[in-house]
Amino acid sequence: MFITARYDGNETALSIVNRSGEVKRVAVSAADFTQGPDTDGLKMPNSMTDALTDRRYESENGTLNIELGPYCGALLK
Repeated sequence: MFITARYDGNETALSIVNRSGEVKRVAVSAADFTQGPDTDGLKMPNSMTDALTDRRYESENGTLNIELGPYCGALLK
């Protein structure tokens, strides 16, 4: 899995790519992003929606649990 985060002080966006030929699951929280220009103050919202599929992911205790099929991606906002 390859994940990048963008945060502008108001909104968080994640891009996630599963480069594997297998279904993958990943748990993502703000604590996972400690380096980069947008990590200062990054907040994980209570839910995020995939702009490609409209699938909604709900946060549990600040962590999003995401499952992606083989060679798939998600753009969460």
